Amino acid sequence: ADPDVVPALVVLAEATAPSRRAAALRALGAFDDPRALATLRAASVAPEPDVALAALGVLGEHGTAGDAPMLLEAATRARWPRSAGAAFSLARLARRGALAHVPDAPTKLCALFSSRDVYVRANAASALAALGAGACATPALSPLELLRPQHAEVVRLAAARWAAAAARAGSLTRPETERALARCVTSDTSVDVARACAASEQPARGEVADVVAYDASGRTLRAGALLALRLSDGSVLVARSDANAHVRLEDAPRGALSLDDPLDTPLDPH
Repeated sequence: ADPDVVPALVVLAEATAPSRRAAALRALGAFDDPRALATLRAASVAPEPDVALAALGVLGEHGTAGDAPMLLEAATRARWPRSAGAAFSLARLARRGALAHVPDAPTKLCALFSSRDVYVRANAASALAALGAGACATPALSPLELLRPQHAEVVRLAAARWAAAAARAGSLTRPETERALARCVTSDTSVDVARACAASEQPARGEVADVVAYDASGRTLRAGALLALRLSDGSVLVARSDANAHVRLEDAPRGALSLDDPLDTPLDPH
């Protein structure tokens, strides 16, 4: 992350090949630099899906509260997977404290549950957890409802983080929440979800998620593949691996990582 390379990366981010542009945009996400942020903001509305996804997925690393309206709009209306990328950046902004300065941020995040995409929902729940927000009024939805077994594993994990954070903040009734989390610990079929239900605090950030993706056989690299990198705080980065099948995220939460194939992931129930 040498700031001297930012001008060269900005040039690459305007190259012809979408794959090269996307790689440069992902690299620019590491910089708290006005030139890098301006390039990412411009690329977030690019017509090429992979270019826009790369920009939307990393804007949360050094973006500001001023980026929230655009990200909320993209998470609501952009075509998938751009919507999932924007939702991840909202979760990252929330964990950095930037969404605390956005008026009605919980209400706007709750509106994302109108999507049935599991990654949009998980990232919305992760952002609400970071805000210590309570249940949604529109649509009427509680994190305790999202802990039910009919919901996707990734949604349940994020809901566990949200429920615990809301109880700590006094936004949910503590006895009811504690009972629901205790049931989850003993009955959820996912070890990761049960572990999240047992945790009292959000996992600290500061780790580097450095992943090389293989197919299920463990022999073939998944270069240029659309992946969902699931993090221990319930947030999910949807991104394409690079030409070396590599995905990297700075300042990731401590804890287990896992990869999904988002093209093979069912929608969440209404």
